[in-house]
Amino acid sequence: MLKLLKMQRDVDNLIAVQDADKEIRRLKDEVAALPKVVAAIEAKLVGTKAALEKARGAAKADEAAKRQFESVMQDLQGKISKYRDQSLAEKTNDQYKALHHEIQFAEKDIQANEDKILEVMLNVDNRDK
Repeated sequence: MLKLLKMQRDVDNLIAVQDADKEIRRLKDEVAALPKVVAAIEAKLVGTKAALEKARGAAKADEAAKRQFESVMQDLQGKISKYRDQSLAEKTNDQYKALHHEIQFAEKDIQANEDKILEVMLNVDNRDK
């Protein structure tokens, strides 16, 4: 009976050693796979940084475009003001109509620039999301 108990302890010890060996093998495999995981994470990081730089560049370009459209709009507002002042001094109907036509043309340009600014702002909002 003592021999049987000793054999049972030996079998239990062998099973514990086998379980430890399995765990060691699993951990070694996990450690061996870590460089691949790290490389994949680093590649993703590089891609994300590139996308971030691209988005920053696009944001700067959008801001510059917005400023340009606003500048054009200010110039057009100045022209409209000048044309209105000139129209008050005109004596013929043809000259008045020509100035009124120029005012309408400038107002359409202002509207087109406002639409472009709205497009830029929508692009910014979409990029922020």
